[in-house]
Formats: sequence, structure tokens, C-alpha cells
Amino acid sequence: MSKLNKFLAKASVSLLVVGYLSVANPLNSKAEEQFIDYQPFVTNYLAAMLAEYDNNLKQAAVFYEKAGIALAGDIGLKERSLLMYLSNGNTDKAYEIAKEIVNVKGVSPITKLLTVIYDVKSADYKTAYKKVSDLHKALPGVLQFHLAEAYLDIKLGKDVEKVIEDLKNTKYNKLLDGHKFYHIGRMYEKAGKIDKAIQAFSKAFDEDKGSIFNVIELGRLYEQNNKRAMARDVYRIFQETNPESMLLKSTYTRFLNKELPAKKSPATIQDDIAEVLFGFSTLMVSQNLDSAGRQLLYMTVKMNPNHDFAKFYEGVLNEQVGDLQAAVKSYEGVTKNNPAWMSSQVRIIRALKRMNKTKKSLKKLESLLKQNPQELFLQKTAAEMYYTLKDYKKAVEYYTKVINSEKNMTKGMKSIYYFARGASYERLGNFDKASQDLEKSLEANPNNPTVMNYLGYMWIDLDKKIDEAFAHIQKAMLLRPNDGSIVDSMGWAYYKKADYNSAIRLLERAVELMPDDPTINMHLGDVYEKLGRLDEARLQWKRALELGPDSKQHKKHIENKLKTVKTAKK
Repeated sequence: MSKLNKFLAKASVSLLVVGYLSVANPLNSKAEEQFIDYQPFVTNYLAAMLAEYDNNLKQAAVFYEKAGIALAGDIGLKERSLLMYLSNGNTDKAYEIAKEIVNVKGVSPITKLLTVIYDVKSADYKTAYKKVSDLHKALPGVLQFHLAEAYLDIKLGKDVEKVIEDLKNTKYNKLLDGHKFYHIGRMYEKAGKIDKAIQAFSKAFDEDKGSIFNVIELGRLYEQNNKRAMARDVYRIFQETNPESMLLKSTYTRFLNKELPAKKSPATIQDDIAEVLFGFSTLMVSQNLDSAGRQLLYMTVKMNPNHDFAKFYEGVLNEQVGDLQAAVKSYEGVTKNNPAWMSSQVRIIRALKRMNKTKKSLKKLESLLKQNPQELFLQKTAAEMYYTLKDYKKAVEYYTKVINSEKNMTKGMKSIYYFARGASYERLGNFDKASQDLEKSLEANPNNPTVMNYLGYMWIDLDKKIDEAFAHIQKAMLLRPNDGSIVDSMGWAYYKKADYNSAIRLLERAVELMPDDPTINMHLGDVYEKLGRLDEARLQWKRALELGPDSKQHKKHIENKLKTVKTAKK
């Protein structure tokens, strides 16, 4: 059964269940007293399910809402519509529905939490506290409900020490200790107890050294309290743990320039609740609960429209569902002084390229490189970008900068960058430099079948080092026997050795593995020609021509073969 058929089967079962509940549920007692026309319900419900399947959450929300109306205000459908509206960022519309059903028994915690946001925004802290407290009692294992309750407790005048003591004494999953002490640090700082705030952030950092939030807050307080050496160690540990991360780059650059961090404005209760929601969102995403993560993320932005990290992760989620335009808009909302800004800019560049806005993408990239000529992350991005655009001269230029700039490059990274530059040289026809780089790549990672195959095939194609090339490809094939490109290289190696029977066996298998590869079809045509199977040769060459040859040389080769074989037949 296909994925879509399974989804439709699920929809059919859901229709039966919803239809039963609409009759049996006392919440719909009014509906029982009147005739219900199920046709508009079924039509809209199926449309909603299909829209949701296609990730068109805006349409899904509207259709679920219409289905609910057709079913005389079914609570389950109302809440489903609410969640769809929330998942595409329409928090106000979701809240309109939430107000109607928030007091109905059995509604989801998300629905209740959504109303808390609007209570806080309207300064109705007592109502917000009551709702959060009820959520905490109903789900005592959820740290985030306790944190929200704690912040509201403090806002309503409860002693900070008592609130924090309660948090410390309540046991949650050990993996959440870093998150818990991060918020304790925020609470202490807000109360002006800086030494205790530093202790709490330090505990959070010890528990989770990979969290940029722990690092930024602890480093900032160390710097502001003349503990630069300790701040430097925190930044260094994070960078060593996350060598490819750009998130600390701006902070570390500022630190090295001996500039103090900007003075932080006192956090409001809206900031506090937003921070809880944001942490909740990232936790859900880490557990592969993307829908809940997205809903909580939009609630974060509603609570605090200036939450830069929320905008950044909103962009990431939009990319994941293929909404690149929305992703770009989210990334553009990240302010320049935020650690996520540079990563946002690079993601905008890549998204624009995927949207076929290549000129705009390159213009933005070159502008960033001009402003940050030594930025390694941008150099890597430029190298990859120009390679995919087949501007191999530019790709070589930037891969060279990366190789020369990366002082502590791991063997794995050396293998990757020398391979990429070697492949660029090969495309430019500079085979000597290509060989040097590909051999350096193999030195760094001797068991990389991709590099072995690339180097071996290049030598075979050039009629150079045939035996050595054969050995490389043979080893690559042992490591990855079902890789069509490697099987093709092995077949081509036998072709070059004039062992056409071995060549045809391998090249026919390569075509089975990768039927839409023009080079493999061309190679099979060439070996058929050698064996006198001219009709089959012509079929393969025509197929290669239809698929689009990889290079002008291959195109010319195929056209000459077709012309020559045709003439020979006459």
C-alpha cells in the first residue's frame, strides 16, 4: 500500500470515529437534536486531510474549520483546525478558536498554553498563573510548565529564593538539568543576585556545553564582572566542541577585540515566558515532534516578536517543509548583532539559489565576502556554491583559501577539501594538479571509495597509470559493490585493457544500477561497438544523447560515433 493510500485509509477510519463521537459526545448534545448533512463534512474533512498530507497547513486549517462547522461545532475538529492555524503562524486565528474550547475537558495542553500567552500579553497574570499551574499539576513531569509557573510566581510577588528552591528540589530528567539551571540563572540575574546567577549558568554549562544559550549568558556575565580568562575558556570549549558552528563567531570576535558585550535590558515577563516556550519548542524538535515544535515556535514569536533565535529556527523549519520564501523572510528577521545572524545570511544565500535566484544569491554572497574577507565559513560556502554552478575556476580559488586558512583541519576535513579542489581542477582540465589533490585526499583518508573511484577513473580516461588506477577502482568496488558509478569505472577499466567481455558484464550491471546516467550509457554503447553489436550500441548512444551528456567532449564523441556507425552500416 502506498503512503498516500495508507493516509487515505487513516482518513476513512477517522471519519468513522469522528462521526461516532459527534453522536455520542455530550459536548455535541445540541447537534443531536438537529439533522446533520454529512456531505459537506465528509468533503471538507477529506480535503483537510489531503492538504495536511501535502503540508499545506493553511488550507488544512480552513477545511478542518469548515468540517467542524458542518458537524455542528465538533470540538475535536475545532481543535484540529486551531492546531493547523497555529502550525502556519496564524496565532490570532488559533486563539479565537482556543477561547471557545479552552475550558472543555480533554483539550490539548497546547490549546491551554496558547491562551496563557494572550493572558500574559494583556497583563492578566493571575489567570495565566492559574492555567499554567493546572497544566503543571496535570503533567508534573513537564519542566516547562514548572518554569512558566515559576516566572509567573515571581511576577506575582513570591520570593525568588523560594521559587528557585522549589525548582531545584523537583526532580526531572537529568538531561534537562542544563535547561533548568539556565532558567535559574536568568531568575537570579533578574533579581540582581549576580554571583548566584553566575553559579547557576556555570552549572548549566557543565551540564550542557553544547548549548549556545548557556555559553552566551555565562560568558557575558564573566566578561561584565572582569573574569575575562574564564569567559575565554567557556568560548574556547564551545568552539572546540562545535568546530563548524558559526553561532559564537561574532561573540568571539568582539571578545578578542576587547569590546564588552552590550548591556542587556532587564527581562520582562513576556521575555521569560517566550524563553520557556522557545526551549520547549527546540526540545520537541529534538524528539522529532516537529508539529508541536513549530506550534510552540510561533507561540514564542507571538510572545516576543524580537526573539532572534526563534526567527532563525522558524526559518530552519520552513526550509524543512520546502517553504523557501517563508524561510528567507524568517532569516531576514534576525538582527545583525545576534550570534545567529551570519548563519541566517548564509542560509538566505543557499535558499535563494534553490529558488533559482542565482544572481541575487551570488550578489549577497560576494557582498558578505567583501565585508568579511577572512571568514572561513563564507569561503566554504562560496567554494561549494561556485562548484555547483560549474564555475570551477572560482571554486578552486575559494577551496584554496579554505585549505590555506584552516589551521587545525582534521584528516576528514582535509580529505573533503582536497577532493573538492581536485575535482574542480579535473573539470578545468588541469589533470596534474587534480592528481596531486586527489592523492592528498587519499592520504588523509585511505579508505574513501569515492576518491579512489574518481582518481582511478580520471587516470583510466587519460590512459595514464592504468594498473594503479585499476587497483584503486577495484578496492573502491570491494568497499561499495552496488555503487553504479564505481561499477561503471571498473567496466571502463576493463574496456581500456581491451577485455570487452568483462567490460560488458560490468557496464550492463552499471546501467541497471543507474539507468539515467548518460556517461554509463555512452560507455556501454562503446563496448557494444567493440563487440560488433552495432544496433545495441546506437540505442545506448541515443539514450545518452537524450539524457544530456556530462560534457561537450562526451556530446561530440557520441555524435561522431552515431555518424560513423551509421555510415559504416550503409
